Amino acid sequence: MKKLIATGITIALCGLLFAQEPEITFEKKIHNFGTIKEEDGKAVYDFEFTNTGDADLVLKNVQASCGCTTPSWTRTPVPPGEKGVITVSYSTIGRPGQFSKSITVTTTTEQREVLTIRGDVTKKPASIEERFPSKVDGLRFKSKFVNLDNIDKNERKVESIDFINTSQEEITVSSFNVKKHMEVHFFPSVIKPDSTGTLAVTFDAKKCNDYGPQNEQFGIILNKQKIDAPEYLFTVFGVVVEQFTEEQRKNPPVYELAKAIEFGEVLVNTKATAETTITNTGSAPLIIRKITFERADEKFISVSASQKPIAPGKSATIKVTLNAKDLPVGAKNNNLRLIVNEPKDNLKTIPVSYTIVEKK
Repeated sequence: MKKLIATGITIALCGLLFAQEPEITFEKKIHNFGTIKEEDGKAVYDFEFTNTGDADLVLKNVQASCGCTTPSWTRTPVPPGEKGVITVSYSTIGRPGQFSKSITVTTTTEQREVLTIRGDVTKKPASIEERFPSKVDGLRFKSKFVNLDNIDKNERKVESIDFINTSQEEITVSSFNVKKHMEVHFFPSVIKPDSTGTLAVTFDAKKCNDYGPQNEQFGIILNKQKIDAPEYLFTVFGVVVEQFTEEQRKNPPVYELAKAIEFGEVLVNTKATAETTITNTGSAPLIIRKITFERADEKFISVSASQKPIAPGKSATIKVTLNAKDLPVGAKNNNLRLIVNEPKDNLKTIPVSYTIVEKK
């Protein structure tokens, strides 16, 4: 009988011990910040919890779903009936837009709870430096690069750039070194402090005796002081393209290349020439508008070709001269680029190769 009583007491005590466990209970598990500003830097919320169990509660780990969310929490044991807090901070800098982040809470008894924060971050207004990143003395421009993209040969194309006067004085602005096929105007030409203006660049392709990529520069003059320095230079880029009529498209010239240009081995400090032939297999005269090299810095090669139109069924020779003076020994490749009046494909490429040797 005594053994039975002792056994019963032991079982009761064990059951009591096992029943004494902590229990974490949150007042809320989801918090919506609503609309918040990016420039605020961070949004913070305290998730309060209560130990509704019968033993001290210890948080083993609190893990956010990403590095933009930082949790901190009560580190000391929380007695039964007492409260603790998990503070969650969300970094708003560089994160405009809606967000939803989770925070996983784990206790020492492996109880797990998931908290959630949500909100919508409005993008901070751009600063003057961000809106006008290119500084030229007391003026700031949105850019010093004017991109005209494709320009029809018969087109006058205009592109503009906004700017602002960040100084405390009026600034008179004008331009210099403007090519004859371009116009540069400032509206207004006298800019008051904290006022904005517009730089307008006009490219007249009719007056440009060229086809293909155009890379031009002009400078600006502030308060009638001309300073020829990189800070005051602007770049204009565009591609002059030929426009074709329906008749020209129906009866076009057709370019055909005989072979690539291969010099083979060329002795250092000597000159060599190589040729190739292009044939017009179409029904209209073929015109070579422009010849360039893919690598514009290739100063050791020169090209000669007939400037006359190539009649249908006729051919023309392209002669390339290589000056191997001071060239390093070794193999090299380049591409000769031809702009022609073929509507379907007006940019043609001719591979050029050579090997500079000290002796044959």
